[in-house]
Amino acid sequence: MTSEFAGRTAREAALLDRDRLSWSGGGTQFSRATVAVDEVRVAVDGEATVLSLREFTQLYFTHPGSPETSTTSHRLRHVFTFQRFGGAWQLTGDALDMPSTMPDPITYVGALKLGAPSPRDLKSEPPLPVAFETGNPEGDTYGAEVGAREVVNFDRVKAWRYMREHVFEYNQYYERFGNDCANFISQALREGGWQDIGHGDDEDPNNWYQYYIRDILPVHSKTWSVSQFLADFGARAHRFRPFTPGYPVREGDVVFADWENGIDGHLDHTMMVTENVVWGSSNNPSNYGNIRLSYHTNDVWNEPLNVILDRASNHGSIPVKFHFVNPGGYM
Repeated sequence: MTSEFAGRTAREAALLDRDRLSWSGGGTQFSRATVAVDEVRVAVDGEATVLSLREFTQLYFTHPGSPETSTTSHRLRHVFTFQRFGGAWQLTGDALDMPSTMPDPITYVGALKLGAPSPRDLKSEPPLPVAFETGNPEGDTYGAEVGAREVVNFDRVKAWRYMREHVFEYNQYYERFGNDCANFISQALREGGWQDIGHGDDEDPNNWYQYYIRDILPVHSKTWSVSQFLADFGARAHRFRPFTPGYPVREGDVVFADWENGIDGHLDHTMMVTENVVWGSSNNPSNYGNIRLSYHTNDVWNEPLNVILDRASNHGSIPVKFHFVNPGGYM
């Protein structure tokens, strides 16, 4: 590799060592890792070569309360560039094929990202639901009516199984989008018991649907595929119940993130809790190292929330807010 690229990797290695040390006090410790690659493609153009591949990495948790087989894993596309100098090929760069607005994966720091942010018309988006304002394990209690309302029979086991089955093996029935997070969570919510509402008018905030016209043309409501609109629909339909103290974070809970442009009330990402590790004398729902989330756009399984926070906030220098909601009944 070139000296410039070698210097970059050395700096990143030092930062990853720092991260491992800072995460070690919570549930984010690992015993081993496995890495596999596939879909390798090579394009040579004179003295330059571009190599693309898909990486699949698994990190095995080692911590009281984590099963021996518990992992966090991700799948990413890379683009490596090589240049020939004096007859020898040298690695000059590595970029991830992912949106620039997404946080770095757990095994990367300061990654170069090729994807541009998806265009958004923030003025057209509904405001953040009032009930979401403090919807996280460190927030305040909501009104009793909102916090206690039982409105939908939601099967968390089915939603979890759907997430596990399709986080890396995409369900071909559905479209896939460049920003796929809300679409993927909507699929899991449907699998867990949410019923479609309405059809035709994709702008109606009271609709939530996805179907095919003549089994060919896929259609969906904006509430199905865009985080801000999904949150607004869930609040309107009383399907999302905000987090309240004393309610443990559970598999199947939905977590919205606000991290672009600071905390501006516009939700930028949607995830689902797929593990909450109980270790020590009690489960502390405020310990983000215990709470593990899965999602799309990047394909990620069981990423600890403290890692997501660390990456999205650039180690606390950028404000980030998470909103936890209960999509229905208890498991």
